[in-house]
Amino acid sequence: MWTIAMALMNFAVMSVYPTIAKDQGSINEILNQMPDFLLKAFNLDKLNMADILGYYGTKGYISFVLFGSIFSILLGSSILSKEENDKTIEFLLAKPITRGQMITSKVLCYLIYIFLFNLIVSVVTYISFEGVKIQDFSLKTFLMLSIAPFVVNITFANIGILASIFVTRRRVVYSFSIGLVMGMYFISTMAEIAEELKFLGYFTPFKYADAVDIIVDGGIKGVYWGVLLLVNVAAIGLTYWIYGRKDIVV
Repeated sequence: MWTIAMALMNFAVMSVYPTIAKDQGSINEILNQMPDFLLKAFNLDKLNMADILGYYGTKGYISFVLFGSIFSILLGSSILSKEENDKTIEFLLAKPITRGQMITSKVLCYLIYIFLFNLIVSVVTYISFEGVKIQDFSLKTFLMLSIAPFVVNITFANIGILASIFVTRRRVVYSFSIGLVMGMYFISTMAEIAEELKFLGYFTPFKYADAVDIIVDGGIKGVYWGVLLLVNVAAIGLTYWIYGRKDIVV
């Protein structure tokens, strides 16, 4: 359901592009009347909506990253905690498997789901690009715009599974997960709007997969990839270490 909804959303967003590109003059007049903070919040101050990649970067890409992250953290945070919440952990612990093996199977499971989610949405988006494009676009840049959300989604999923060790009640897990993603997105947006808050953006995964960096600069900085890798390794490593020593009530 998440995959279908996101794919249809991106398809609908891209279907409007030809109209936007043809009426660029009117669009520019509207943009000139918008407050600066709104332009910065949606990257409209740096990306050209007449360009198909720039248009996608201000519309579909933002939704793809945000809703994909919510889907991913809900999946990551519930896939382990539900065993304790639903009282099925006793059955698993009675099996001849270690806690590490159990975590590995859970992680591989949500990695497959998130990969398929991103793959299907990206393929549908590419088909939409081909159907509405007015001129050729950089396939390399499009691929980066497809890979970056996947990395951010995985990051949130790994943060989610780590957090689920401490929060096991389903309602609390869901509230925490959605709140975390939306809170980080709000911080990321505020960092783009206010120069004095720019440093806060580095505390959110969204900063490291910004559409402007990919479209304008041609990709994501190597140090950004390094930071995301470090966060993921730390989250998974702590999950194995803490869960292996956790007292589980059955």
